[in-house]
Amino acid sequence: MKHDDILLQIKEEDKKYADLCRGLVAMYLILAVVYILLIVLEIVRGAKFSDVLGGVCYLLSMLNFLLFFIYFNKRYRYADYSEPVLNMLKSALKRYMPFHPSGLALIPGLLLMDAGLTLNTFKNENVLLVQIIFISFFTIAIIIGYFYWIFRYKPLTDQIKKMIKEIES
Repeated sequence: MKHDDILLQIKEEDKKYADLCRGLVAMYLILAVVYILLIVLEIVRGAKFSDVLGGVCYLLSMLNFLLFFIYFNKRYRYADYSEPVLNMLKSALKRYMPFHPSGLALIPGLLLMDAGLTLNTFKNENVLLVQIIFISFFTIAIIIGYFYWIFRYKPLTDQIKKMIKEIES
């Protein structure tokens, strides 16, 4: 594959990913506003502290996700294609690898979501059962995401790796 072809493919994928992130930013922004209103309504109604705290956990979780997707939107929307080819390809490869270290930034949001579920949504349920179900759903989501990456982005990363190898040799 020629340099121009892969560059066009990377630009196209970056735009799609940035657009997806922008949509998620809008969704989490709306959800955050709704949760702020719900928390205020709970406080006005005199809800128990644990219910308000659960709502605050949900809100902080959504804000964590919001910041994460703002970062990713910028990362993909403003990727630098003017840098030397080898550097640009290595940057693109990092963007499209699964399990990127920046994903660790989601852990606080997931823990806060778990706390919100435990304090609010499933407060009358067995806490251990809630944790098992939450971890199971999270694990299933990771597996589905990985298979999606295999079908959607692995061919692109393989092409990028091949081109990097050709340039370096």
